[in-house]
Amino acid sequence: SIPTGRSGDLSPVTCHLRPTSYLLPRDHTIRRLRKKGLRPLVPTDSSAAGTEIDIQNLTKRFGGVAAVDGLSFSVAPGEVFGLLGPNGAGKTTTIQLLLGLTTPTSGGIRILDLTMPKDRLAILQRVNFSSAYISLPSNLTVRQNLRVFAGLYGIRGQAARTRIGELLALFEIEASADKVTGALSSGQLTRVNLCKAFLNALPVRRVVFSHHSFAARSL
Repeated sequence: SIPTGRSGDLSPVTCHLRPTSYLLPRDHTIRRLRKKGLRPLVPTDSSAAGTEIDIQNLTKRFGGVAAVDGLSFSVAPGEVFGLLGPNGAGKTTTIQLLLGLTTPTSGGIRILDLTMPKDRLAILQRVNFSSAYISLPSNLTVRQNLRVFAGLYGIRGQAARTRIGELLALFEIEASADKVTGALSSGQLTRVNLCKAFLNALPVRRVVFSHHSFAARSL
């Protein structure tokens, strides 16, 4: 059976990456990109002092239930940070708070030196979100879906084609680029969603939030 746990039972987990990279492509993937005349993703400048995300005593209550209860953590440049917990622990609510989809009962949220929810629009220009629970239009191909989202992010024409080519190669989903997303496996859809999340990851400080179960992560 799946444990339900109690609200607020979250376990932060941090993985340190090289301080100049937000994503570490495999060596053979970099070679494939260069053979195609494409560049690997440009690393983020992680030399800035301070933290990318700083959460202090974050609490969200729904009536008498504390979905998130006094959560505090920080994420430094170049870190991959995870929240682990059983069903009902508050993982989804925490991500919703970080994206400004719901307001906290108390506590503070700072992302990229900006304050949520006061600076929400400025924050959302520099973050993105990948989730196994988001459905892409099933009658469009992978490439068509990514073109639509690239346009929404203001990336068009040759810049969009180049960016999409880089991401398809990086996440090793090129072979399915012209298949409709309705024909893809869950693992392939996870890769497409990650491509979407990195479309606007330009060479400035950026944050990508990912909401996936372990079962869906077959990268």
